[in-house]
Amino acid sequence: MHAGRNASEPGLIKVQEEIKSGKNVAKIVRKLCEENNLDPKQCRFWLIDNMVYMSENKSGAIVKFNRQTNTSLFSIPYSLHVLQIALVAFKNALFRKLNIMSGLSL
Repeated sequence: MHAGRNASEPGLIKVQEEIKSGKNVAKIVRKLCEENNLDPKQCRFWLIDNMVYMSENKSGAIVKFNRQTNTSLFSIPYSLHVLQIALVAFKNALFRKLNIMSGLSL
């Protein structure tokens, strides 16, 4: 999500399925910034879904993007996804390993 041409209008950029790695995601986002005349230095954070390829400390997309654009953006995890991860981990620790692909199963 980014501020559109008019700062009061939010805009969305849809990223098609690509090979999910920090390097590829950073490259795609940088390219989209260039194509849409978005200045990465005006960005403050990434709102992410906690995928490892996004936030990994040394090779995640955010680290790669920061290096490529000389910025220091940080991530804000999507709260409901964080809650789901915590609840699944809690249930797995108490009962058994859950076999769920997505969604919340209590």
